[in-house]
Amino acid sequence: MKKLILFFYIVSTFIACREEQVIVKNNTNNEPLPIASCIIKEKDFKIDSSVHVWSVSDTSNGKANAIKIWKNWIGKPYAGYFKGQLYLSFVTYANTKKDEGLKERFRFDNVPKKVGCYLLSNSKSTEISVQTKYAALDDDVTDSEFSLDEFRSKNYLEITKIDTVAKYIEGKFMATFIRDQKYPKLFYLQDTVRFSNGSFWMNIN
Repeated sequence: MKKLILFFYIVSTFIACREEQVIVKNNTNNEPLPIASCIIKEKDFKIDSSVHVWSVSDTSNGKANAIKIWKNWIGKPYAGYFKGQLYLSFVTYANTKKDEGLKERFRFDNVPKKVGCYLLSNSKSTEISVQTKYAALDDDVTDSEFSLDEFRSKNYLEITKIDTVAKYIEGKFMATFIRDQKYPKLFYLQDTVRFSNGSFWMNIN
């Protein structure tokens, strides 16, 4: 009986490996492949008014929403192409009336041009994940950089709608970042930054 169970385990593992190999082999566009797991909507937030977040005023070209460390957050999104690859970027400003004084940049690189859910990572792996970066800024000066917490948190980007002809994209995201300790700890910076229940829509430039 044990030998029979072992036999079926080896066969199923072999089939799974073969399927995975076929998927990767057929991925000819150098973009990450979609995964089954996706965005989890988190509930019962206790909004923390002591946490300061920046925002934006002009959302005519698009808008990003999320819960950042238990507080409502709005970002100004940008989308475009760099060396043929699609990227998404969210920014916030110190002066929200005029959108001046850059304070945050949240970026996704090598974004697939098709609907699906994709794993996020710190490093660029064209067949596995979408590379993401987050930084706290003081206009053109970097106050601190953050690395994606890949081991303790679930980090995903979901493309729910995309039209490359009409140049439009919608989606969702969730990610947790850890502050790089090589930068000095400023009073407004948290060691861990969590974006939950994120969503966005924007035109692609």
